[in-house]
Amino acid sequence: MTMIQKFLTRIKPVKAPCAADIAGESSLALRINALSVKYGDYQALRNASLVAYPNQILALVGPSGCGKSSLLSCINRMTDGVKDCHVGGEILLNGENVLADNYPVDALRKCVGMVFQQPNPFPLSIRENICFPLKDHGMKSGIEREAKLEQVLRQTGLWEETKDRLDANALQLSGGQQQRLCIARALALDPKILLLDEPCSALDPISTEKIEQLIVELKATVTVVMVTHNLSQARRIADQVAVCWVDSHSGYVVECNQTEDIFDSSSHPITQAYCMGRAG
Repeated sequence: MTMIQKFLTRIKPVKAPCAADIAGESSLALRINALSVKYGDYQALRNASLVAYPNQILALVGPSGCGKSSLLSCINRMTDGVKDCHVGGEILLNGENVLADNYPVDALRKCVGMVFQQPNPFPLSIRENICFPLKDHGMKSGIEREAKLEQVLRQTGLWEETKDRLDANALQLSGGQQQRLCIARALALDPKILLLDEPCSALDPISTEKIEQLIVELKATVTVVMVTHNLSQARRIADQVAVCWVDSHSGYVVECNQTEDIFDSSSHPITQAYCMGRAG
């Protein structure tokens, strides 16, 4: 462990200072208050607070083990299916706490889509990868499903690449195409928020560039919250950055602010050290 890392581990976590704390709820897409996540006795995340604005990209950055993916999974309650996982705090969408026992999870997952690190298309045709969730959520009209299919494939740049082989198995697509298909599948349900967990980590540089361009275009219609280990990527495409860290084996949010403020003018020593490559 370097001297700077030893120094940083002695800094006590503080409530994340967010420039958006002064904003009214109506101006926010998402607010997270004092979020904690435990897996059995292991405290993966504690007292995490941040906000996201509509039609912006919020990047979660930080070293491995600081709770970024756990935080992301809480937003659409993917953690519900994890044994011995306990989540506390608040995640507010439109002023409602989605962690409340009576919050409709099916409606939440339609409103908040998620795409994972490894492309995971269904082992079905390209067409069925989009149409199956539409049918599952009650879209009975085949004409409407086909229209939505074309819409989201065009939105993700896949239409011209796949329009003549829509009945081919999706697993025949390249890795980058599979990831764009997974994004299209999430977009088919018209989410307000799109969660991306390191969407480019398994892709080559050309595919990564296409996904980054797509993410930037998508913020015209959705709010994007993404986990990335790539600081250059966060600086290129994010409007806001939340810096996460580990203290006493538990993750927390150091601060959440506009991208240029995080990289160029943060006064927090952890943010400065991490963004300059001296720690993490």
